[in-house]
Amino acid sequence: MMKTEIIQSLASIQRLFEAELIASIKAASAQKSPYGYALLLGEDLEMAYPIAVTNCESDLVDPTDTYSRYIPDEWLEWHDDHFAKVKHAYKALYQVFTQAYTVTDEDFCYTEVALEFMEQLYGMYLAAMKKVIGQFPDVSYWIIWISDSDRAIISESFWALNSDHVREEAAIYFEQPSVSTHS
Repeated sequence: MMKTEIIQSLASIQRLFEAELIASIKAASAQKSPYGYALLLGEDLEMAYPIAVTNCESDLVDPTDTYSRYIPDEWLEWHDDHFAKVKHAYKALYQVFTQAYTVTDEDFCYTEVALEFMEQLYGMYLAAMKKVIGQFPDVSYWIIWISDSDRAIISESFWALNSDHVREEAAIYFEQPSVSTHS
């Protein structure tokens, strides 16, 4: 069980993240009209802070290619600076976390408490996205993305954040979660 101060810090990061998420979507939409918005997270827990990645119809070489449409690794617009405050707050929280807990075991696998922290963090990102995406109806595709990963949050976010049309069109890339761990 994680310490209360760490859980409370995640809650304060969520409020900060929501504000920066709204600003990020507005900034990305001011330059172009993106159809897709991805929250890119580092695979390593140490780098699990967000980077915004967007894509526009005009960026698609072949508009019928669903892979390039729905897989953010293929997208052109990477916005490294949209979450500076969240990145700073997360790095400080992660430092506190690593001082209180062991992150990996002797086999370099995440410990149970590190996995709990990861689930809390991913759940926070997903809850915040659910809360704000309705303000941006012009963006039709949303996802939390971790490159070269099969973490459950990728599919969970795909199924939780997108319309039936998008789900139908891109379902082949995302396994439908049997039970959601994030509400």
